[in-house]
Amino acid sequence: AARLRFDLAQATDIPPDDTTPAAVQQRARSKAWQSVLQQPWGSTRPYSDQIIALLAAAEGLLDDVFAGTDATLDDGQAKVSAAVVEVKGECGAAVAELEAEQQLSVQSKNAFKTALRTALGK
Repeated sequence: AARLRFDLAQATDIPPDDTTPAAVQQRARSKAWQSVLQQPWGSTRPYSDQIIALLAAAEGLLDDVFAGTDATLDDGQAKVSAAVVEVKGECGAAVAELEAEQQLSVQSKNAFKTALRTALGK
């Protein structure tokens, strides 16, 4: 969590006119994290939805949604929501295990990563 806070804070300190590839990638990753952390006021996402969305951001699978574009956090959320629905449909057993155990096993993580890559066109 400390590393995530540092990365998000560092991304906000990048000058807006910095268009180096590293700066663009860091801004994109920051927006990806923000889009998966944001949820509608007064509601919570199911545990499995949160884990799948966070995994997508952690793996950098949402970076291209924001890299060099004017995409909003809502655009990222829409993409994540659609991907989560697809992943849950494809990995029903892994989702059931995650919800029951409240632990992400290596097998479930790998299944989610594969399904996320497919859902997000990677």
